[in-house]
Amino acid sequence: MVCESGGNASPAARSRAVQLAKFGYAVFAADLYGKGFSPKDAKEAALKAGHAANDRQLFRARVRAAYAAMLKQPTVDGRRTAAVGYGLGGAAVLELARTGIEELQAAVVVHGDVSTTTPADAKRIGAEVLVLVGSDDPVATSAHLAAFDAEMRSGGVDWTVIRYGGVLGDFTNPQARDSRSGRAYDADADRRAHEAVRAF
Repeated sequence: MVCESGGNASPAARSRAVQLAKFGYAVFAADLYGKGFSPKDAKEAALKAGHAANDRQLFRARVRAAYAAMLKQPTVDGRRTAAVGYGLGGAAVLELARTGIEELQAAVVVHGDVSTTTPADAKRIGAEVLVLVGSDDPVATSAHLAAFDAEMRSGGVDWTVIRYGGVLGDFTNPQARDSRSGRAYDADADRRAHEAVRAF
């Protein structure tokens, strides 16, 4: 399953789906917002998906519904699933893992928010977790990552964090060009993240 901040019909989601399909995977692009909605920015995306609230139950419900829809696809082996998310989609993938879905074997977060209001839910994670972030990403500061590490450690999760030096947030999005807000495309980090996802 692929979760993209721009929605399942965005060019980025389609591009990611094609990349993963070339590896031989059946790919399902998740819709975190509802039919026909495309967020204009990260703030609107978080509000619509339910990520902005302290209680992330709506957010979790949306990503679980997308996961359930994926399992209904005839080409999907429900015993061997993985989820990859970019930006807000990365946060969605991590929340999906925190719900304890047994069939989810891998959860990959690419420049996503790793924070949680319920760190004890890490004990429910059965998937291996990979987090790929820029060292200068404002939503993945050293403090955020330290809290995430503590959460994963206390939950007994198999996790890996890779930080790309000098890289901002949203580094896989060619449309991200606002370094003042901490978001900028980085072709080298995008390529390296793509390779890391494939290897994982």
